[in-house]
Amino acid sequence: MAARTRSSSPARGTTTFPWEAQRENLIQGLRKAGDLAVEHGIYLVLEPLNRVESPDIAILTAEAAFDVVSAAAHEHVKVDFDIYHLQLSEGNIINNLKVGLEKGWIRLVQIGDVPGRLEPGTGEIHYPNIYRTLREMGYDGYVDSEHGTSSTPEHAIQVVKQMALES
Repeated sequence: MAARTRSSSPARGTTTFPWEAQRENLIQGLRKAGDLAVEHGIYLVLEPLNRVESPDIAILTAEAAFDVVSAAAHEHVKVDFDIYHLQLSEGNIINNLKVGLEKGWIRLVQIGDVPGRLEPGTGEIHYPNIYRTLREMGYDGYVDSEHGTSSTPEHAIQVVKQMALES
């Protein structure tokens, strides 16, 4: 995990240009970007956002991200599995996480609870199951805390750490 990671969330270009053509352009662009990423020792991760806050983004689900990343078929182009966004867009977090990890498509996992994008344990997502799944699947990458806090940053860090260790 010494290489750095850069995230991208492509907007849908236009409704007058067919999605299939946009998708193909995106895949070709990711392949070229992946080649550049190799030269610079980084990974590019495609981050699905959510239908509620970002409806104009082209990639809104894990399935859509997996489709594009698998078609790009580049070792330095992966998925940023942002649990907050994916819960808002589609749910089915554990199953999608397992699929993405089994296929090697996920490079980064981001956490944040729904609603409110606060630390795990403040909303509807059962993070102990997610941490358990990450452990069972042998995930050894980063888990990025991309969320606010219901109290202090130190409190959020402690909650996340304790939940991860106890799961």
